Amino acid sequence: MSFGGSIAFHPLIDMLRRTFRIEDGDTEDTTIKKIERSVLLLGEDLRPTLPYLRFLLSIDPGDPDVLSLDALQRRAAIFDAVRRLTVRAAEVRPHVFVFEDLHWADTTTGEYLAFVADSIAASRALVILTYRPGYVHRLASAVFTRGSS
Repeated sequence: MSFGGSIAFHPLIDMLRRTFRIEDGDTEDTTIKKIERSVLLLGEDLRPTLPYLRFLLSIDPGDPDVLSLDALQRRAAIFDAVRRLTVRAAEVRPHVFVFEDLHWADTTTGEYLAFVADSIAASRALVILTYRPGYVHRLASAVFTRGSS
């Protein structure tokens, strides 16, 4: 969506809401249960990601330390939490992630895609990016630079 460029993590939030089957009318408790059930089905070792996923989805993280982190530390922890979830899900079964109209995505989502590129390349996940001709994203330079050496 064209307004997505002004909302940090918009495509990732949308993807997680769909993955966890979160509906607009869900209460916070229901949403927390859906997140925890989905994540912990993939492994108890993913429990440390829960506060960051909850924070990303605008739910009380349940851990005051998450709120006390500065913005860059919290962003790095969110990147890592979503990466760990993505890689683990792809270990269970192959996944296809489609990011349409990447030219509308916010900068943070582009940075996340560049961050996760190495992890995804080594997993059973396929990432498809669509964007307008002429648009250049950070992931392209990261992938093509590594691929040409």
